[in-house]
Amino acid sequence: MPTKSTTAPSNGRLSSNSSLLSALKKSSVFNPTNWSLRLRFLTVPAVLLGLGCLTLAFIFQRYQDMVVVESVDSRLSVFQHWIQDKITNEFDVLLSEVSPLAAMPEVIESMRQHDRDHLVHYILPYTERLRATTGRESLYFHFHLPPAVSFLRTWDVDATGSDLTDIRPIVVKANKYRSPFRGIEVGPGGAAMRAIIPLNDGSGEHIGTVEAATSLENLLETTALPPYFGAMLLLDKRFESVLGQNRIRGVHGKWIVGRGFSLPQENRVLEALDNSGAPERLGNAFYRFLPLEDFEGRAIGGILLAYDSMALFKSTVSESLVFGLIFLLGAMVLWFHIYWNVARVKLFLTHLGRVLGDTVSGDFTGRLDTTPVHCLDILHCTKTDCPVYHDPMRICYLETGSEALSSAGRNTCIFLSRYKHCRLCPVYARRRGDELVEMRHTVNTLVRLWGGFTGRVNQVVSGVLQTSEASQGPSSLGQVSASLEYMAGLTAFSHDIQGVYNRWEVYNILGDACQRSLGLGQFAILEFAADGLAANVAANCFAATDALCSEMFASPELCRAKRLGKPVFSEPTPALCPFFHVDPTTHVRCCLPMVMGGAVGGVMTFVVEAAAFASKRLALSIVQKYLTECAPVLTSLNLLEITREQSLRDPLTGLHNRRFLDSYMHQYEEISRRTEKRVGFLMVDVDYFKQVNDKYGHLAGDAVLKELSGLLRQTVRAADLAVRFGGEEFLILLHEVRPDFTSVVAEKIRQTVETHAFPLPDGSTIHKTVSVGFAEYPTDAASFYKAIKFADVALYKAKESGRNKVLCFEQSMWRDQEY
Repeated sequence: MPTKSTTAPSNGRLSSNSSLLSALKKSSVFNPTNWSLRLRFLTVPAVLLGLGCLTLAFIFQRYQDMVVVESVDSRLSVFQHWIQDKITNEFDVLLSEVSPLAAMPEVIESMRQHDRDHLVHYILPYTERLRATTGRESLYFHFHLPPAVSFLRTWDVDATGSDLTDIRPIVVKANKYRSPFRGIEVGPGGAAMRAIIPLNDGSGEHIGTVEAATSLENLLETTALPPYFGAMLLLDKRFESVLGQNRIRGVHGKWIVGRGFSLPQENRVLEALDNSGAPERLGNAFYRFLPLEDFEGRAIGGILLAYDSMALFKSTVSESLVFGLIFLLGAMVLWFHIYWNVARVKLFLTHLGRVLGDTVSGDFTGRLDTTPVHCLDILHCTKTDCPVYHDPMRICYLETGSEALSSAGRNTCIFLSRYKHCRLCPVYARRRGDELVEMRHTVNTLVRLWGGFTGRVNQVVSGVLQTSEASQGPSSLGQVSASLEYMAGLTAFSHDIQGVYNRWEVYNILGDACQRSLGLGQFAILEFAADGLAANVAANCFAATDALCSEMFASPELCRAKRLGKPVFSEPTPALCPFFHVDPTTHVRCCLPMVMGGAVGGVMTFVVEAAAFASKRLALSIVQKYLTECAPVLTSLNLLEITREQSLRDPLTGLHNRRFLDSYMHQYEEISRRTEKRVGFLMVDVDYFKQVNDKYGHLAGDAVLKELSGLLRQTVRAADLAVRFGGEEFLILLHEVRPDFTSVVAEKIRQTVETHAFPLPDGSTIHKTVSVGFAEYPTDAASFYKAIKFADVALYKAKESGRNKVLCFEQSMWRDQEY
């Protein structure tokens, strides 16, 4: 019960929804096939123009956005190079500030004597002067004793003696290699830019190093950034234990965040660092990461550069709005222009549909309304045989002028000798209008010309097809179209059957043409033997098994169409032929003879519906034409097939001859090579055959060869090939043999011949034997011809060793000087 109560409302809703969809589909608004001309050319263009405005505005906005992105990318690149130059310049300044200290005697002496007090009294005022003149409050100096011991720090003069080996690799390297270094190093005070040089006394002895350093954040803070640009220092998370707590604003993702300088949307940047790393774009703000490395080339972090493009985007939006308004105004003007022309087009199409509809049914008297201006009203024409002279509705320049639609009447106007071209004639200027007016003139002229043309076409087609349905006037377009299609199909069929290879190809093309072009679904083609004593089915598309009479195959004379050589139909006399086998109330059986060489060589029989039989009279004539086209081609193919078969067989034995063997081997050898199949070759020769001719005569010898040929065909398989190789010598080609199969067949042939009694023409019998030599491909020979030669060698070895034997070829039998 709960199921019924819950599903019933659902079924009701589905029913109501389907009804609503069905109503919407039937509505002309939602069914494009029912749209009126105004809806198509006014409403739809209005919608499309509106969508075009929106789309174009969107594309323009996207283009502007792309331009802004490219501009921002270029500005960020310049900003990046500027920051890099600032850092490089700062290194150069630090190096220039620390270099003089290495040359000051006071500094050298204090370091050599390890006199911190003297060094403090000298270096602190020097540092303060530099800070005051350069404005870099974070500048400081640091002196070291080898290998890496802190001696004096200007920011903490009391601290001394600290071992910096593990925390200050730049100091270790400078003391070790006694060379200057510069780079960025992260310490408790943050990321610092350092320049360090070695100190040597007057004797060249290394006494320590001195470095100048300044804070990277201080550099960014004191640098006047351009408008809309910003920066933020990011250090690798591995320095979290090194940095002092007052230097860490926070850890976000894998970065330790330093101070931000005019950075747009800083909070969103920190969120992005937590989620996906350094961002590339957040709203209208664009970012680029400038990586930083220490003096050894190891990554320590970077500077996140930013640019706020809000001002650029505001300018592009105003440009897009102006462009969209201009385009919308143009679209509205275009729409009103379309509306004005649609009314004229609709009126024209309504009249055009009426006139063309009449022409389909064969009525070519209808005309579109035009303003008649007769050429006689303007010109004094004396050519009374002109067709325009007697019909004011005809347009002279389309009938007899230089722009006439029919080539028969073109340039026949007598006034062309004066005006050269219709465009220069005053009648042309009076009658010529815009495209719609001119289309009315053209349609009226075409309708008249088409009416005469269809009448002539129908008469020509009737004459070509030799039909009795001669047209008594203009035919409908459907009748003309059907006639032309039949003629085109007949022409194509005549072309297709030229150059066919055999009779079956002709029948296949004929059957396809009957099905595709003539619409015959149930038909059959019977072919009669040359002696007229048998018939076979060349094509059969009948579904019923009793559609063709089996008695007719053995007695073709039972076919009435063959006896008369004329078409036979079951309508109106179903009893005309006992082999019609159709229901006369529903179908009509048609039998059309195919005359070849003065005799009926075949019959095409088919079934059509009784209701459509009268309308298919023209199609029946086409079928007869198809058969007439086939007849000479089939006659030639029959003669060619007989000639070809005779040229490839031995007339005495009926076996294939050596000409056939040559063509056969070229094809089969390639197949055997690809499939790697073994082929056996047997050479069979009648022993002492000359004695038969000498003793019993040549007729007896021919009888023996014919009988032996029959024995060979019976002994080998149907797929194997028997060839009369020459005289009393025969070649047997065995396909796809197994090991020892060739020797078994050879011995079987020898035994069969040995026990067989050969009848002679005088009624007596004799016994003969044969010698057989065989070889196999590719076991014994690499080619078919060599295998035949080796089999022949084995045959002659069998004859030399006593005849009536079977010998297999062996390599020892082959001696080049003998063969």
